[in-house]
Amino acid sequence: MGIPADPLASGITVTIKYGKGYEQPWAVFHGTTEQVREDIATFFGMQPDDVAGLTLSDLVANATTAAQAVGALTSGLGATVVESRNSPPVQTRPAASRPPATDRSSAWEQATAERPQAEPAANPLLALIAQAPDVRSLERLWAENQDAFADPAVTAAWKVRGRSLTRAG
Repeated sequence: MGIPADPLASGITVTIKYGKGYEQPWAVFHGTTEQVREDIATFFGMQPDDVAGLTLSDLVANATTAAQAVGALTSGLGATVVESRNSPPVQTRPAASRPPATDRSSAWEQATAERPQAEPAANPLLALIAQAPDVRSLERLWAENQDAFADPAVTAAWKVRGRSLTRAG
């Protein structure tokens, strides 16, 4: 009987950080390229149709942008992440390979009972910011949409994407 194979010896590992430094959370994905791809999409709640044409690198970039935006909003502005009623859970793997689902209905009922007002529509500028290919494009979005930057979520996402593009370039 030999030594068991190292599970990290084959496949790839992708780490997505929510911010700078070790005090910020991160998510680590390991496996084949396709497993990592599925895990990232599932972890970040991305729909299979939305990621089908993306390379793994592009998917990681989008997930990193999303993670850093969430990190900036929660730590910098004190925002809280809540479950969306409009997005069904992403199911990219067979049910047998997923952990059992937990019942979140009571948490959702409690959250909606505390805030009976209607949810605001998602700001379409956030998607444009996340998709900006370079700093120049971000600057153009800022110049053309000054009123939208009164929304702290837009400003935070814009700053996070700018930092991400600056580091990458």
